[in-house]
This record gives sequence, structure tokens and C-alpha cells, in this order.
Amino acid sequence: MMNILMIEPVHRAGSILLSLLIRRQHRITAFTTQPALMQKKNWPVEVVHGHALAYRDLLVAMEGQDLVIDCRENLNDAYADQLNVIDAMSANKIRTLIQLQVEPTRWLGVLRQLLSSTATPSVKTTRVGKTQVCSISLHYAFDEFALTEALERIAREDERLHRYESRHKASERNTL
Repeated sequence: MMNILMIEPVHRAGSILLSLLIRRQHRITAFTTQPALMQKKNWPVEVVHGHALAYRDLLVAMEGQDLVIDCRENLNDAYADQLNVIDAMSANKIRTLIQLQVEPTRWLGVLRQLLSSTATPSVKTTRVGKTQVCSISLHYAFDEFALTEALERIAREDERLHRYESRHKASERNTL
């Protein structure tokens, strides 16, 4: 069981992921500008009112968390917000940020995706300082299975990275 901070899990992709994580019995904190909407849905989560531009709010909300999942839409326009999130994560020694994005498509693209079995999400992993940033780009017509598959890929990559860092630290100690 993990302590997970979800930023703005009120939209479709965030809601699906939130219900999936609740079923897996993780402890969720929802950080949102719309706390009334979160409380209306009656999920068993802690709701924290705040905005990603407010560094202090993020810093406090991230205390004791193991993972941060950013479910905000249009993240490409929010570079300052992303830096705030990553800085607050670094201060709280949180290693992994998952950014959940849904790619907008026209209705014909949605129809193609519904008819296709290859509408799998893409996962891109980068590093910003000591933070591993995993971006999941979902097609508009995604389902819970596709989201679960992407999360499992991230977990495998995180485990591989952790093993690599452990071996690297051990080899540094042996050379001293």
C-alpha cells in the first residue's frame, strides 16, 4: 500500500485512475482547486484544497507521500506548475512523478480508436534532477486496462532504475 498524492483527479482519466487505486487499497490524497466536486463524489480520500502554483500548499500536501500523480489537463501550458511540483517533490524526497495526459482527437480518430485494439497508451520516462518523470499519454478512447498496463510499465521501470542506483552506490563504496 502506498501513500499517493493525486493533483486534480476530478476529470475522466483522473477519476478512472483514482477508483482503480482505491480498489487496490492505496491511501490517496486529492490535491484540487475543486474540493466540493471531490466531496460530492464521496470517495474515501483525503481532500486538500490548493493550486499547483502555490508551492507551500504543494509542499505541505506532499508530506508523507510515496508517489505523485498529476492528472491536470493541458500540462504543456503549465511549465511553471510542473517545476513547482518537482521542487516540492525534491524537498519531500519523493522520487517519481506520473503525469497523466489524454490526447485530444477528433471524432473520426475516436471512432478509429474504438474499432482498433491497438489504442495502447504511450509511456515516456525522463529525469529532472533526482526525480523520475513518467508521462502517460492516453488516447481519448482508453479504458482501465490500458491505464493499468501503463502503470505496470512505470512500476517495472522504477524498479529497474532503483536496482541500477543501488548497484551504482554499492560500487562507489567499494572503490573508496
